[in-house]
Amino acid sequence: MDRESLNMMDYFIGKHLKGMDGGTVLDIGSLKIDEPSQPIETYRDLFRKRFDYIGMDLEAGDNVDIVGYENIKGKYDIV
Repeated sequence: MDRESLNMMDYFIGKHLKGMDGGTVLDIGSLKIDEPSQPIETYRDLFRKRFDYIGMDLEAGDNVDIVGYENIKGKYDIV
């Protein structure tokens, strides 16, 4: 994940989720893909201090908790 994307999500969390603690985040497209030119960080790193984080993608891999749309069950507070 590139630094700009992480910075934008960090800004979003600070602005729109201010004062909200707890709840569950569903991150669609969470597969962590190694890029040799950049250190690997994910949105999980930003959310895990205040929220439960669930990563979903179409294929299994690092940072993926749920594989496939058909396996999404339950309610999520933030998608």
